[in-house]
Amino acid sequence: MTRSPPTPRAARLRAAMLRLDAGETDAAKSALQGLADSAGVYRNTARLGLAVIALNANDYDDAGKSLDLVAADPDAPITEKRSAESLLGLVAANRPATK
Repeated sequence: MTRSPPTPRAARLRAAMLRLDAGETDAAKSALQGLADSAGVYRNTARLGLAVIALNANDYDDAGKSLDLVAADPDAPITEKRSAESLLGLVAANRPATK
């Protein structure tokens, strides 16, 4: 049984995640931004990845922006929406209070 090669976007997503696992955060972020800005099928997965990168950097504003995009996307899979909503709770709990 032979497997068909992954689509270019799937390959880019996989490469970005491997970079993230390897600790290459800047390279992963750059690759994910390219996928998140598109109307492609992996845009919300990329946005969740960007949110995790932002959370690890304690950048709650950027994390919130990425997560809001996932939560508001009518075409996002329900599992990704639920992940975004859960992470938005984390953002809200850790975001500094405004004066």
